[in-house]
Amino acid sequence: MDGLIDFFVGSLFFKKYQKSVIKHPHYYALQKMSPAADTRKPPSWLNSSFFEKTLSKPLNEPLLKVAIKNMVPAVAVGDNYVSILFRATLQLTRTPTSSPENFSVICKTLPQGDAIQNLIKETKIFEKEAKVLMDILPEINRLLKRVELNHTPLSAECYYFGTDPEEVLLMQDLKEEEFQILDR
Repeated sequence: MDGLIDFFVGSLFFKKYQKSVIKHPHYYALQKMSPAADTRKPPSWLNSSFFEKTLSKPLNEPLLKVAIKNMVPAVAVGDNYVSILFRATLQLTRTPTSSPENFSVICKTLPQGDAIQNLIKETKIFEKEAKVLMDILPEINRLLKRVELNHTPLSAECYYFGTDPEEVLLMQDLKEEEFQILDR
């Protein structure tokens, strides 16, 4: 019976939400867009200097030097509507005397186009996702780790969220942990 009630309440919520989305001023512009296929090339600001600035604090490495070995799209065309994902393979040098090491990170950036960018900024999608990834899930993981000996984290670690020069999330690349995206 509870499942039926949950389904009914969920259906009502979806219908209410669906109507508000259709009324959103950017809805029809978004309908005409192809899934985030507008660019497969990383933005120019996604460079070594950016990675040094944004990763030194979460990695606790104030002298961090970064060289980009490779940067490619992280998912197939059409897998994302509200972001462009890049997989960056970086070479990190933590101190002037340390050996370089490989490090992979997922960079989630805004898609091109005023309509989608305005919608993302108005709804604060990236900001909300960053809050969940940087504050809420780490706390849940911390609590679960106290009661589960072999706890597997519920999400990728989020290293950085910022809005300068544009909204971007830097996250742990779970492919390095042998996670895979399943076919739809």
